[in-house]
Amino acid sequence: MNPRARQPIDSPDTPAAILLVSPYPDDQIMLPEILKHRNWQWHKSQGCCEALEFLQSHSVTVLICERDQPDGCWQDLLDAAAKQASPPSLIVFSRLADESLWAEVLNLGGF
Repeated sequence: MNPRARQPIDSPDTPAAILLVSPYPDDQIMLPEILKHRNWQWHKSQGCCEALEFLQSHSVTVLICERDQPDGCWQDLLDAAAKQASPPSLIVFSRLADESLWAEVLNLGGF
């Protein structure tokens, strides 16, 4: 079993908290719209520093981040998330087809 495996985020009792980290304004608008769900609370960050600060005082269920960050990288977010009492699932996305990125993210427990 994957040590980073999580429980389903679709619990009727507790809303899932999603943190979206992307410097691209279109992502900030489109992803929440595409993935809209009645029980999800969206939080948005435009870069790693802002997201790392947010994670120090907030717990999230899922962390979705763009591979390319202006002030850090997705591994920084993975490390910070792992320190939380209940680490969130990490989803890394990229505008480019990058098989080595996919392999690295999966090997480190992300999606």
